[in-house]
Amino acid sequence: MLYTVQLRLDARYSIASKMAEMREWLDRNQLTPECFQYRMEPDAVTVRADFTSSADASAFAEVFGELAR
Repeated sequence: MLYTVQLRLDARYSIASKMAEMREWLDRNQLTPECFQYRMEPDAVTVRADFTSSADASAFAEVFGELAR
């Protein structure tokens, strides 16, 4: 079973720095999502990360949910 986190990042801000922050956090916490995808839209970037652990998905969402606002 996979636990999915979806975030919508505002394109008015630096998407590259947000994605780098996510990668650094995943590395620091030794987590590798089963799938990590993003989709560019005119006004936002939608990020989807699938984890095998609900705890990992919750931790990722807790940290990066703030970026989606």
